[in-house]
Amino acid sequence: MSGQSGRALEIVYGPSTLPQSVKLDLIGRGLATADGNQAQPQRPALKNLSVRVGHYDLFPAFGQMVRVNDLDPAYVDRFMIPQVADQPPLHHKPAPQHGEFLQGAISNVRSAFPFPKDIHYMIARGGFFSRLSKL
Repeated sequence: MSGQSGRALEIVYGPSTLPQSVKLDLIGRGLATADGNQAQPQRPALKNLSVRVGHYDLFPAFGQMVRVNDLDPAYVDRFMIPQVADQPPLHHKPAPQHGEFLQGAISNVRSAFPFPKDIHYMIARGGFFSRLSKL
C-alpha cells in the first residue's frame, strides 16, 4: 500500500469479519492503536486503504436513504464511535484502555447494521458494478 509501487487496498466487510475489519478501519484512519485503544493524538491516515461496511445497496439512516458506496468516514463515525463525531473531547476523563475503544466500536457497528443473509453476494455484486462503472 505504500511506496512507489504501492497499490490501493479496498475492503468491504460483513458480520463474519466485523471485529478485524473495524479494527483495520480505525487503525487505517489513525483513530486507534494496534491494541484497540483510542489513538491520542490521532495518527495520520493510510492514504491507500479503504475499509467499508457491506450492507444493502440502499438503507434508511438518520432520516434519509443512504447508498453504501456513499458512506464516508465521518458518517460512519456517527454510529461506530459517537464520541468522535457527537461529543467534545473530555479532558478530565482518561481515554479507555485495554481495547475498550475498539470493543465499543465493534458493538456499535453490530447493533447499527442489520446485515442481510446474502451479504457476501451483495458485496461481490457491488464490487463488480463499481469496477464496471470505472471502465
